[in-house]
Amino acid sequence: MSSGPESFIPIIAIAGGLSIPIFWFFFESKNKASRDRMVEKALESGAPLEEVRDLLTEDGAKTKDIRKMPFRKGLILMALGAGLLMSRELEFFGPSGTEESGMAGVFGLCGLLLGAALFTSDIFNRKRF
Repeated sequence: MSSGPESFIPIIAIAGGLSIPIFWFFFESKNKASRDRMVEKALESGAPLEEVRDLLTEDGAKTKDIRKMPFRKGLILMALGAGLLMSRELEFFGPSGTEESGMAGVFGLCGLLLGAALFTSDIFNRKRF
């Protein structure tokens, strides 16, 4: 492996790919926390439970969005698994046949197959939502 800026390219690519799910989980948790604060303030101000329930159904009416979650998770897992398999083939984890490259292949294959299972499960269960 060469030294210099070329050696940082795989590290930047993997860090960039992992940052996407991290940011998604961060913003999703902030949205849930703000919705919980809104409900808490509504209940403290004496709003009837029916109005709070209506707020939750209006704000949380994500029945169409819920269906996209296994699809998205499947795509993300498939991309991560394919990335690990590609990095194994590019000998990022060491020469072919070493334990590190073998583990990268195992994790990559698991991610790829698990993502494909979520993806196809979502396709077959479209009418569920």
